[in-house]
Amino acid sequence: MNPYKIRRGFTLIELIIAMALVSLVIGIASSMMVFSIKSQEIVAQEFQIQSEMRIASEIVNQQVRYASAVFLLNQKQFSGSSDLKNGWSYFALSTDKKQILHYKWNEVSGAHDSIQLSASSSDVFYGMTFGNVTNDARMVHFKLEGHRESTGDVKVSISSELNALNSVVVDDSGTSIAPSVTLAYRSDDVPDPEKIKVAVTLVLDKSGSMGYPMGGSNSNIRMTIMKSKASDLIDTFAAMDNVYVSLIPFSTNANNPGAFLLAKDNKVALKATINGLNANGGTNAGDGLRRSYYQHVSFNSTQVDKVLNYTILLMDGNPTYYPSTDGSTYFYLTGNISDSGSVMGGNGSSTTSDTMGYIQGFSNNYIKNITQTQTVFMKTFVIGFTAIVAEVARAKDIANYHTLDSDDRIKGLYFEATSSEELANVFNSIADVILQETWHIYGPTQ
Repeated sequence: MNPYKIRRGFTLIELIIAMALVSLVIGIASSMMVFSIKSQEIVAQEFQIQSEMRIASEIVNQQVRYASAVFLLNQKQFSGSSDLKNGWSYFALSTDKKQILHYKWNEVSGAHDSIQLSASSSDVFYGMTFGNVTNDARMVHFKLEGHRESTGDVKVSISSELNALNSVVVDDSGTSIAPSVTLAYRSDDVPDPEKIKVAVTLVLDKSGSMGYPMGGSNSNIRMTIMKSKASDLIDTFAAMDNVYVSLIPFSTNANNPGAFLLAKDNKVALKATINGLNANGGTNAGDGLRRSYYQHVSFNSTQVDKVLNYTILLMDGNPTYYPSTDGSTYFYLTGNISDSGSVMGGNGSSTTSDTMGYIQGFSNNYIKNITQTQTVFMKTFVIGFTAIVAEVARAKDIANYHTLDSDDRIKGLYFEATSSEELANVFNSIADVILQETWHIYGPTQ
C-alpha cells in the first residue's frame, strides 16, 4: 500500500452544514445576549420606577404628617392644574397619568411650584388613590401603582397608611365608585376665626326625670352627668376660638333662652349656668327646638360674616308637652309662652300625636322651608340620654324630622348616650363634626 494517503478536503455539503451550525450557535448566543440586555433593562427600569414611587410615597407621608388640614378629592373636584387653590398644596397625577406631581404652594411667589416626583416612561402610567381609615379619623390610606401601558398589568404597587398627626381635619370626598385621587393639604396655622362664626344652641333637658339615675338605682344621676360633660363641651368650644353658645334649658317650657356668648371669653359664665340647672317639670322638646331656631335667626341677622348654625338637643324622655296658645293650637311664633297648663298642649305625662306632630310641623314649616328666603341652614344633633331606651324612643324620629334630603346643610343626626363615658364621646364626636365643617369654608373645593 502507498504510505502516503491522499488528503481530501471538506465536501460542499459538510461545509454548508458546518456553516449552518456556526450560524445557529451565533444566533442563539446573540438572542441570549439581547434577551439578557433587555431583561437587564427591564429590571433596571422597574427598579427605577419602584425607587421613584417609594420616594414619592415618603414625600407624601412627610407632608401629611405635618399638615394642619388634609382634604382627599375625587376626580370631579380636582382634574388638573386649573383646579389649584391658593394656600393649598396638592399631590396628584398628570393629566396623562405619566407623572406623579407635587403642586407645592409658594408663599413668596404666591403661586404653585410644580415638582415632578417621577420620570415619564413610554410604557408606564400610574394609578393613585386615597381614603380615610375608618377606625382612625387621622389616618389616610394611600395606594400608588405603576402599570405597564401595553398590557395594563401592575408592575409595582405600594400601599401604606399616612398619619395626619397634626391635622385638625381629614376630609374624604371619595366613594367606592369615585374614590379620591388627589390629596390637598396645607401646613399653616388654623385660619383666622374672625372670618367665620359658629353658632351652637345647647338645648338641655332639665325635666323632672333628669333627677333620676341613669339606668338603675346604683347608677349616677342624669343631671349630674349632663352638667359635667356639657361643661367639658364648653371647654372644647372655648378652645376653638370662634364658637358662640346659647344655652336653652327646657322642661315644661323653654322660656328665656340664653343669649349667644363667645365661648372662649365666657366659658366661666356658661358653665355656671349649666351647673345651676335643677330637674323639675315636664318635657317640652318642641319648645326647646322652637326657641333654638329663633335664637339662630336673631344671631344671624346681626352678623356680616358667614355663620354655621347647629342645635344640640339632649333629652332623657319622650316629649309630653308642646307650645300652644289655647291648649290645642300649635304656637310657632317667637317669644316666651306661659307654663300654665291652660295654654300648654299635651298632658305632661305621655307622648301624644300632637307632641310629636308639633315638632314635625315646626321643622317642615320653618327649618326645612326653603321656598322663601332662608336665613338659617341648621344641623340638629339629637342625643337620647338614658340607659332605658323606651324613654327616648322618639328621639330618633325628631332627628329624622330635621333632615332635608335635597339640601345637605339641613340635617338631623341621632346619637345614643347611655352612660357618662358615652355622653363624653358623643359630645366629642359632635365637636369634631363642627370643626370639620368649619374647615370646609377654607377647603380647597370652595
